[in-house]
Amino acid sequence: MELVCALLLLMLGTSAAAPQDLSAKMFTFPQETDTDHVSLRLKQRELGALSVCMRVFTDLRRPYALFLLNTNTSFVIRNHPDLSQYSFKYGSEQPIFNYNNYIMNAWQSVCGTWDAVSGLAQIWIDGKYSSRKFLSNSPITGNTMSVILGQSSDPALGKGHPRNRDSSFVGMLTDLHVWDYVLDPYGAQNYTLYRRFVHGNVLNWRQLEFEIHGRILLE
Repeated sequence: MELVCALLLLMLGTSAAAPQDLSAKMFTFPQETDTDHVSLRLKQRELGALSVCMRVFTDLRRPYALFLLNTNTSFVIRNHPDLSQYSFKYGSEQPIFNYNNYIMNAWQSVCGTWDAVSGLAQIWIDGKYSSRKFLSNSPITGNTMSVILGQSSDPALGKGHPRNRDSSFVGMLTDLHVWDYVLDPYGAQNYTLYRRFVHGNVLNWRQLEFEIHGRILLE
């Protein structure tokens, strides 16, 4: 029965009519594409801080987008494994974070934080934190906010918003949580080590509303 449901999701796409508990489940992105993605609608219209945590599994050696927040100005977290770097992009700023613990074909915990008061952003890989770097003092605002997983821009925006299959995510993703504040070191460590932690108050993997577009499996 689970296989049949997965195939139906794959062929038809799906819109979660109500929040779903995705504990022990994951999204599988099986191919390079400039269209396939998962979209999640946010209720917020302003964010003065942001923390994003997820677990990812991939064998990519090229850059790819991990998390895209669409509103008046896009907020993007990217991995550049070919250069041993992560980057944030918001407005005209794009700080680069160097790291040396990318592991191919293994689950890794990735957390990113940012606060508009200080303007500082930081990345955490498997509980190891980077230096903090300036991103922006401007809060994220917009009448509508949505998150895109799997693409570096929103395919629904159509022409004029360039997309590139060479930056799409291929692999598995699970345990996505988003908060409207900066996680402290204990929170990030607890998430990494599967300890008890406060679930995201913006997006919660155990109460997630989502839409699947294209050949993406929930399994």
